[in-house]
Amino acid sequence: EARSAGFFTGGDAVHFVARSMNSSATGDVVKFSGSVRGWQGERHLSADEVELHQAGEELAADGDVATRIPRLESRAATEADYVQVSSDRLRYRGADGIAEYSGSVRVRQAEGWLECDRLEIRLDAGNRGIEDLRAFKDVRIEFRSIARDGMPQPVQGSADRAEYVPKTSTVRLFGDARQATVTRLGERGGDRKS
Repeated sequence: EARSAGFFTGGDAVHFVARSMNSSATGDVVKFSGSVRGWQGERHLSADEVELHQAGEELAADGDVATRIPRLESRAATEADYVQVSSDRLRYRGADGIAEYSGSVRVRQAEGWLECDRLEIRLDAGNRGIEDLRAFKDVRIEFRSIARDGMPQPVQGSADRAEYVPKTSTVRLFGDARQATVTRLGERGGDRKS
């Protein structure tokens, strides 16, 4: 029976390849080790080790973690339809639908990139797409925003934390301990602090 396997959705087969696999007697806990790759449709995960817990729909991935998740619930067609994340660790808790990445986190997507120490991705109902991303500690971004003349304009920023909503392509930076800064690059460049 195809059930939810934590980070993956229920209903479709989840595939894994690895150098080794160990399982509990009941099959409720499965651990993959060595060049692990897992995928379900267009959703991908790779790491040195991955452990799945059916009870609680939990997933733990460690070492050179990389994921690719569709931004929205509809089937993705191009690279612009995905959010790609790399980090040292990933923990997913099915109870609240949050994937938490930590250690050298880097997010790549069509609009640009984001780096931070810790990232939370909240998946929408059914884990089909991304509701929002929340970045914490030493957040750095570079995004391309659309100027009034319709041309893409690169923007860099830094903050204590940030929020990104893929459905609206909205990024918000917050300065809790220090000011958040945004720098427009190019001909009309300049700093803006908040």
